[in-house]
Amino acid sequence: KTLYVGLGGTGVSAILKTKKCFMDTYGEIPPMVGFLAIDTDKSALNEELVGKRGESIKLTKNELLVCTVKQPLQTYKNNQMDFDWIPPVNIKALSSITGNGAGQVRSNGRFIARYNERQIANAVTAAINAINGLIPLKSKYEVDIDQDGLVHPTAINIACSVAGGSGSGMIVDIMCIIEKAMNQVGQNFYIYPWIVLPEVFRAMNSGPSMANVLTNSFGALKELDYLMHLTP
Repeated sequence: KTLYVGLGGTGVSAILKTKKCFMDTYGEIPPMVGFLAIDTDKSALNEELVGKRGESIKLTKNELLVCTVKQPLQTYKNNQMDFDWIPPVNIKALSSITGNGAGQVRSNGRFIARYNERQIANAVTAAINAINGLIPLKSKYEVDIDQDGLVHPTAINIACSVAGGSGSGMIVDIMCIIEKAMNQVGQNFYIYPWIVLPEVFRAMNSGPSMANVLTNSFGALKELDYLMHLTP
């Protein structure tokens, strides 16, 4: 059982291309495989690829969640205790997050994730429930089991870049949300983050969007390193 999760623009592209690989190979998606892309840019709704059979491959409404904040500055002012981790210098940058991405600012990405936490948790839970559904008796697919007859732990693959605002700002919170949802299901699982690092990201893109690539990456990797070595 496998769930592919993508964060931000890089994550959306990775998940869509992964879905295309399954469609090109099987002509359909096996029932124990699921996809969930989470982005802060409404343009993600228009992403699509063409399969080897000429068909259009897109993420369905259950596979793509676009998170926005309608009045970000007002939301911050009304809930400053909840968002006291936002650096003062970044507060004015909140005005740009009304559906066009996180603006290359990590704290914007996390602000959007925290604001939409319930919506994200519901989407994660729905995706997990979908890959755990009963497989029809006549299905040509079956869930892999080990030599003791036990189902292998569910694999949660998270793809994102830590160079932009959305992926680097969301990754820690999204992993926590997924872990909580999987624990509620009561299944063994592994979370595998697939992180696009800054030099790779800069080789793929150019222009003004590269301004905060190194600082975003440093902040995200420093937090991940700290949490990995934190004694409970």
